[in-house]
Amino acid sequence: MSSAKVTANATLHDEEEEKEEDEKRRENVLISKHYEYEQAEASNNGNGGHLAVHDKLKETDIDLNHEADTKHEANEQEQPVGAMDGTKKRFAEQMSATQRVFDPQSNEAVLQRDIPNKIIVARGKKISFYYERARRILRLFDGMIVTGFGATVCVACSLVEVLRRNEMAVITHVETKFDSPINYVSINEHFNNPQQQAYYENAPPQTAIEFHLAVGKYGKYLSGYHQRKMIEVFEKYDRLTGVVSVDDVRCMNLYNTFYCNANQIGMAEQFLADCDNLHGPDHSFILPDFIRYCSLIIHPLIKDNIFKRILSSKFGIGAFEKPATDDEDDGDDGDGNANSNANANKVVFSPPNPDDGGKVAEQQEESLK
Repeated sequence: MSSAKVTANATLHDEEEEKEEDEKRRENVLISKHYEYEQAEASNNGNGGHLAVHDKLKETDIDLNHEADTKHEANEQEQPVGAMDGTKKRFAEQMSATQRVFDPQSNEAVLQRDIPNKIIVARGKKISFYYERARRILRLFDGMIVTGFGATVCVACSLVEVLRRNEMAVITHVETKFDSPINYVSINEHFNNPQQQAYYENAPPQTAIEFHLAVGKYGKYLSGYHQRKMIEVFEKYDRLTGVVSVDDVRCMNLYNTFYCNANQIGMAEQFLADCDNLHGPDHSFILPDFIRYCSLIIHPLIKDNIFKRILSSKFGIGAFEKPATDDEDDGDDGDGNANSNANANKVVFSPPNPDDGGKVAEQQEESLK
């Protein structure tokens, strides 16, 4: 039996005992009050005395019920959200804050623009688009919000179910609503989709569903296309042994290859310093270790064309063809708001010092599937 189930059973047992104690206390109070009222009304031998006793007992019972209700409400107010089931939690809307990095040779942006931690499922896009965005959001934040309106409710539910089954996210809160989409979509003067803007502004109230998701067991790791390609990189260096040494990984020069900042390097070096993170012989990498390590190095917002170009030029994996446009963004940041600060905080990449500090990420204890 899991610890969560044991905790839940213990909580239910405590609640039942508390209810039994309240009932016993109620009976004792009523019995004592009945005796007191009978003694006080002993001089009155008519029905009026019995009725008076009955009325006073009824008042006492009402007072006891009010006292019990007040106690229950006080317990609910003191109890934090999610304390009953251990999982219920709502996340506030946030926006990622990444510094723009540009390749020194091509002057091309390495990362996509910042994205919020919420997804509003719109019409006309496939679930694969939202699944890819959700994977990036879960690597950037501790939780996310998925909202569907009207005909897109089923798509939102399907997206959440896929994330849950793949153990990338855990459902912490579900809420159904009847509201207008305009109350959840951010629209400003930079909005670049007039038809979608007009739809949201004129849409009547609709049925809606909102999910709050926490990062699951594999939510912080590389997945999908990025994971498959890094597996190919690992296989090029393992010499059919299934392990790669730390020296070979350092020879890959991944920090400079994937434009890592000081924070990423600090987390990666902390990962290497902990012997419990590498499960191969002689402190070497096995495949799950390598994927966890690369998850710290490869930024969630790295552009796909940049990633493919690195694989082709540095590792000889795949054939890279430069896309027609340098910017892969489609103008939809998940909340109907286009970000106009595409060139804000422009920084040309220069390899950071591995000895620099950086925020140390919490180490993952679970192995990848």
